[in-house]
Amino acid sequence: MRSLREQYLSIAAKSPGFLWNALIDLYAKCEKLAEARLVFEQLPCKRVVSWNSMLDGFCRSGDIKKARLFFNEIPEKDPDKITLASVLSSCASVAALNHGIWVHVYIKKNHIELDIMLGTALIDMYGKCGSIEEAYEIFSDMTEKNEFVWTAMIAAHAMEGQVQKAIDLYSEKEALAIKPDHVTFAALLSACSHGGLVNEGYTYFNKMTSVYSIVPKIQNYGCMVDLQGRAGCLD
Repeated sequence: MRSLREQYLSIAAKSPGFLWNALIDLYAKCEKLAEARLVFEQLPCKRVVSWNSMLDGFCRSGDIKKARLFFNEIPEKDPDKITLASVLSSCASVAALNHGIWVHVYIKKNHIELDIMLGTALIDMYGKCGSIEEAYEIFSDMTEKNEFVWTAMIAAHAMEGQVQKAIDLYSEKEALAIKPDHVTFAALLSACSHGGLVNEGYTYFNKMTSVYSIVPKIQNYGCMVDLQGRAGCLD
């Protein structure tokens, strides 16, 4: 009896291209890269969506080297912004600064618009790789900033232990009436934790519900536990 994979491949072989691409996307997102590559290799006509789905799969796996090698194979390089953001996210997760810089250079050379999604991804990548100056340069150059952009920059300062800069940035964001979310407060509480600012941490934690009606999530409670633990308030 044929395996489920063999049945899928048999169906795909007799089907239009969109089903092939759907299978590649399915396997890639399920981290079944061998199966995704097998379908990809048998695809008679490889379109942009086919290459992007495979590239996204390599990025999701965290294997930046394979992702870059695969990218170099693309005959007509036209990855969309979602794919580039996915590559940057993978670079951030494994602190692959050189690969992240390579993606940034690609964006510049190809005159790709640095919208909110790509800008946030770049700030997050540089922040998690410890390049706070580069992150802030992108942040400063962006003409449009929403809560995700501000949160990424606050988190970058927090990760570098630049507590006051993270707090100042939050205050600036608040003054512009840009509503924060639970991720913003997680970044802010993390900064307070690294700076030993217990009272300030409680103030921001309480502000979540009293001012913004945000229900704290597990990340926020985790930050408060960390904040008190670092300060020796074990009880």
